[in-house]
Amino acid sequence: MKSNRTTLARVWCLLFALASLSIGNAYAQVEYHSSKTNDVEDESSITVLKPDGVEPGDFLFVTITNSRANEIQAVKLPDDGWMLVKKSDAGSNFGIISYYKIAGADEPESYEFSFYSNLEMTLPRNGTFIINISRFSGIDPINPFQIMADNLAKNASSKNVIAPSVTTTKDSTYVLVLFGIDEDDGFDPSDTYIKLYNYEVTKIAKQTADGSDETQTDNIDLSVLLGWFFQETADATGTRTAVSSDKAGWWAAQTLALNGAPKAPQGGRYVSDDPEQVGDGTAETPYELTYGTPLGDLSPVFDSGDAPTSYVLSTSTVCQLPTGLNLSATTGVIDGTPLVTIDDCALTVEASNDFGTTTVTVYIDVLPRPLTITGAFTANNKQVDGTRSATFATNELELANVYDDDDVQLIDLVILFDDAGLLDVMQPVQISSADLGGAQEMYYTLSLTGAPTTEAMITSTNPPVGGRYVSDDPEQVGDGTAETPYELTY
Repeated sequence: MKSNRTTLARVWCLLFALASLSIGNAYAQVEYHSSKTNDVEDESSITVLKPDGVEPGDFLFVTITNSRANEIQAVKLPDDGWMLVKKSDAGSNFGIISYYKIAGADEPESYEFSFYSNLEMTLPRNGTFIINISRFSGIDPINPFQIMADNLAKNASSKNVIAPSVTTTKDSTYVLVLFGIDEDDGFDPSDTYIKLYNYEVTKIAKQTADGSDETQTDNIDLSVLLGWFFQETADATGTRTAVSSDKAGWWAAQTLALNGAPKAPQGGRYVSDDPEQVGDGTAETPYELTYGTPLGDLSPVFDSGDAPTSYVLSTSTVCQLPTGLNLSATTGVIDGTPLVTIDDCALTVEASNDFGTTTVTVYIDVLPRPLTITGAFTANNKQVDGTRSATFATNELELANVYDDDDVQLIDLVILFDDAGLLDVMQPVQISSADLGGAQEMYYTLSLTGAPTTEAMITSTNPPVGGRYVSDDPEQVGDGTAETPYELTY
């Protein structure tokens, strides 16, 4: 390492002249957009600014070239979204670590990576580091990497740094090649390893906090080169070589085959536009719909790919579209008013565009429609008999919440006094039980909560019937009736 000489740390990127590649008709166009870089010496962490123009769904690729390699046992990442791609250690003197992230909706302005010599992250590990972050679009966010490999050398005798060959498993593959060496004069990129493809060589200078370039005077004895090429057919890529501009040394190289984002829709699910909708449409918590109640639109969304242009109910669907619901052939939206009840209905919809078809399954339950009792009734008073049973004097009770003109009736009503032992005073009489009848009664449930009540009395004795007065005087004239009144004498 040339620690006593002021040098310029160089980060080179091989950029295609057209700045983008079309990955076959079935895949999105992969594009390189921008990079940022930074370097530190004798530090245990490094920060890099966010690339320009980052949008949700972009593929962010970070390479950290370092002088400590296998002495680094753990790295504290900026957030949970970052995933390790590969750690390539050429020994204790040199290594490369690469990470990726699918950009979210609210990315920070910079990212900090911290290095430790123990897994518990209690012992910081100082070293010399170069970090580069590059922004790409058009890479599959669900399954970005197809295959990867690395190549390592310790104190090599040749200035050639060789990225290994990998065998791609798909046509139209985008391949990244990453070279790093513990020398500070960078690489002489050769068109022999990107033959048939045009490129430009661009030096990415260190960025200041405000994003502008500045001349570097750090003693950074590391260089890294990031390039990419397009492989049209599934096959071995062959090795790729970068030549050190200075001399041989410790080096590492990675070859990473990436998947372009498929244009066929991928990773679909149905979401509801009703904020009060119960369930999420999965098998564990199906959407809960109600008989006779219009549902909020259930709309398909996809993780990647171009938007579908047609939708049909799959022939393999476990259950058919419930009566009253509709599936739009152009938008895939499920709407309408369910007119049956059903449990654990798994609806499978085929969503297609010009590049392929995927299936989306949404799980729904259609629950019975709840009814309550309204109106009024009166009950008859009764002689005490030791029971709470009561009888209707009048009955004007009705069902509330019946859908449309459904045939559903209130039957088998039972009313009861509150207390069989409470006599000679008015007391509550309530509906104890009831049932439903009619042609559509199977689509409903009945709740007695809030049902009307009335009052009536249980009397303690039988009331006198047919009374009259009688005299105890055997000579009394008359019988006390209107026709022959009792005759009394002054």
